[in-house]
Amino acid sequence: MGVIRNISFIVYTELNTSYQLINEVLSLWMDKDNFKIKSFYLDDTDNDDISESMNFNEVEEILTLRDSKMLINTITVFINQIDESFIINSQLLENNFNDEKKYKLAFSPSGKYTLSNFERHTDFSFYLNILLPQLEKIGATATEINCEDFG
Repeated sequence: MGVIRNISFIVYTELNTSYQLINEVLSLWMDKDNFKIKSFYLDDTDNDDISESMNFNEVEEILTLRDSKMLINTITVFINQIDESFIINSQLLENNFNDEKKYKLAFSPSGKYTLSNFERHTDFSFYLNILLPQLEKIGATATEINCEDFG
């Protein structure tokens, strides 16, 4: 039986769009703007329309439009440096706390890794140790962390 793992963060950042946020997080592993993704949404409707692989910079306009309507942006990406695929969700949220932008940023790993000597998937700390330093490096402050298993 498979398990779907989801790690979500509420983050505050100076970055203005989901495109910029995702790009900054991923550019620590990959060439900025120059990596392949699949997008779940190709317009401002919530009709799933999983795209063919495209360069990340091709979805900037779509992600920014969806941000303006506070809709969830969803992409899939394979990160060579950690040999793992992720579904990444980003949603701009209302912020009444400070002048920064507030986002819900979620990562669902493909579940490639298992614990040594076990057949079950690794625990959340494996992914938190990968993701939290990336957020810190780009100056994003994670104020909430939610880890969930489905399945």
